[in-house]
Amino acid sequence: MRHHHFIIAILVGLLALLAVPRIAHGECLDAPVATAAQRALDTGDFSTVAIWVNRTNEHGLLEAFKHARSVRKLGAEARRLTDSYFVDTAGRLHRESFPAACAPLAIDDALVETVVDQVRTNLRERLRDVSTHAQFRRGDVDAGRAYVIRYAALVQYIATLYAAVTTPPPVVEESIPHER
Repeated sequence: MRHHHFIIAILVGLLALLAVPRIAHGECLDAPVATAAQRALDTGDFSTVAIWVNRTNEHGLLEAFKHARSVRKLGAEARRLTDSYFVDTAGRLHRESFPAACAPLAIDDALVETVVDQVRTNLRERLRDVSTHAQFRRGDVDAGRAYVIRYAALVQYIATLYAAVTTPPPVVEESIPHER
C-alpha cells in the first residue's frame, strides 16, 4: 500500500512540473474556468467545470477530474499539486474547445461612423444574448455549455475590438538621406 502512495506522489510531482512552466512563461488561465475547476474539485460537482469544454474534450476533462479527486486524498501537498494540474488541464481543454483567434482590424477613415454604429449595436445584442443564457439549471451541462459558447464568443469579440482600438499606429521613422 505504501508503494502505491509513493508512485502516486511521484506522478503528482511530475504533473506539477508540467504545469509550472506554463505559468512561468506568462500563460494564465481564464479566471472563470479556473474558478469553475477549483469549485468542481471542492464540491465534487463535475458539471460546474464541464460547461467550459466542448463534447470532444469532456472525456479528457472527466478523467483528469476523477484522478485529481482521488489524489487529493493523499494529503495537503498532493492536493495542492493535483489542484494546480487539474486547473491547468481545464484551462488547456477550454482553449482547445473555444480557441481565441485575433484577426487584425483595419478601419478606413471613411468607415468610422458606420463601424462604430455597427459595433455598438452588435455588442448590445451579444450582451443581451449572453445574459439570456447565463441562468441555467445546475447540472444542465448542455445549457451551461450553450452559455459558455456565447460567453467565449463575446470575450473574443471584445478582445479583438479592444486590440484594434488600443494598438498604436506604427511609428514611421524619418528616412535618413542617402548619401551618394
